[in-house]
Amino acid sequence: FKREWLESDARPIEAMLPEVAVTILAMGPHLAELRRAREEEARRAEERRREAEEERRKAQRDANRWRRFVEFARAAEEARRARALLAELRQQPTADAVVGDRRLDEWLAWAEAHAAVSDPLERGAAALFGEIAEVNEWTYRD
Repeated sequence: FKREWLESDARPIEAMLPEVAVTILAMGPHLAELRRAREEEARRAEERRREAEEERRKAQRDANRWRRFVEFARAAEEARRARALLAELRQQPTADAVVGDRRLDEWLAWAEAHAAVSDPLERGAAALFGEIAEVNEWTYRD
């Protein structure tokens, strides 16, 4: 499409008007197609952006869920070590010793109760994975 028309003494603007009008009319569908193509490309770009954001959220959620699983592993290991210490302490003679405000056997029972509460294995696999399933991309904010 011609984009420039230069007026001269030999060719006045009035003589070019039919050519200008025909060009403008012929460009209408072309310009409309260009606009539709730009809009379609913008729509595809927005869809790609949304898909990338969803993938980022999924990856963050997966990383957070793994983090929670590892926390459970650490807690289970800590409870295991505490119980090992308790087992060794129970092997020692207590002789009804009182420490602070409790008898030694009460302290041992207290420590066992805390080990049981803090041990994620006490809750079972379904409960642990239920907690992991509740983890999302916003659970950890660091």
